[in-house]
Amino acid sequence: MFDFSSPELHRLGLTPFFLQQLHASSTDGVVGRVACERRGQYEVLSARGLLRASLSGRLEHSLPDDDWPTVGDWVVVEPAEPVGRIHQVLERQSVLRRAGVDGTSRAQNLAANVDLCCVVCALSDGDQHARRRALNPRRVERYLLTAENSRIPALVLINKSDVVSVEEAERAEAELVDALPQARVLRLSAHTGQGLTELLAELAPGSSAVLLGSSGVGKSTLVNALLGHDQQRTSAERADDARGRHTTTERQLLELQNGALLIDTPGMRELALWADADSDLVGGAFDDIEQLARDCHFRDCKHEGEPGCAVLAAVETGALAGSRLEHARKLERELLHQKGRVDVRLRLAKLREHKIRTRASRSQMKGKGGD
Repeated sequence: MFDFSSPELHRLGLTPFFLQQLHASSTDGVVGRVACERRGQYEVLSARGLLRASLSGRLEHSLPDDDWPTVGDWVVVEPAEPVGRIHQVLERQSVLRRAGVDGTSRAQNLAANVDLCCVVCALSDGDQHARRRALNPRRVERYLLTAENSRIPALVLINKSDVVSVEEAERAEAELVDALPQARVLRLSAHTGQGLTELLAELAPGSSAVLLGSSGVGKSTLVNALLGHDQQRTSAERADDARGRHTTTERQLLELQNGALLIDTPGMRELALWADADSDLVGGAFDDIEQLARDCHFRDCKHEGEPGCAVLAAVETGALAGSRLEHARKLERELLHQKGRVDVRLRLAKLREHKIRTRASRSQMKGKGGD
């Protein structure tokens, strides 16, 4: 039986959504939350402390790759020394995914069961190229779209505000807000503590947030500032081009002093968008364009020169940046391509399953005939 009353589990974010699944479960074991995944083994936080476990053979064969445990998942573990077994992975409330970096049509899970996606970018005191790279609205837009498609609220964090003048920091923030009108933005400095109080106010006790961003934006330094001690290794960005060095090499669930949970992730050089059959493509990440499109003369307007296009009219008057419209088109094409690849993979998987069942049925019929 499960011990649902444990304060440790509620501190880790055990909500009624997961409790209901556990009440209906027939699996025995220890309930815990995945804190880290390392070479096929998982570190699981539980009322008994930290457990090490791997996926049971049954789940290895029955779970699709996309549903294998990831950091933030709730699981049921059969403890053992030195490594226990995970016998159940609870249904997720949310999951952040990107297209796999191996070039396949499969997804890579970034974090599960999070309430807030913190997209970290940074200011730079380098040359113009370095500054544009460190604070790139188009890159930030990719992270925001990933959060939007996962139905997770997002907050953009502009880190390293201490490396430039106050005037330049304010100007950079205003430019980002102008480029991303739908985004919530908070400027902060992990070194000076600016903005940390406001950020902690977004992280309620028992809630879970994830930090996403490119290498070198100061995620590890920010995590250390929120923890109140140095736990994550840090390293400086390369001075010549503001490209970061990979300091964090694995995703990790951490407990903050205020009772919130934070998932730190390695810096990503690129974020390939993920889409499946249920994805809404660019959706709410471009609400400003969607709002304008409602006034287009044609309901199926593609905003590519049709008469009466309200979106193109807004571009002409300067009410909508042409670069934002172009980027929305680019992301939509990328999502459509990815969605098509996933659909093909699913169709092939169903076809293989159908062939296996057909062969098994024929073998069974032949066996009966021989009797």
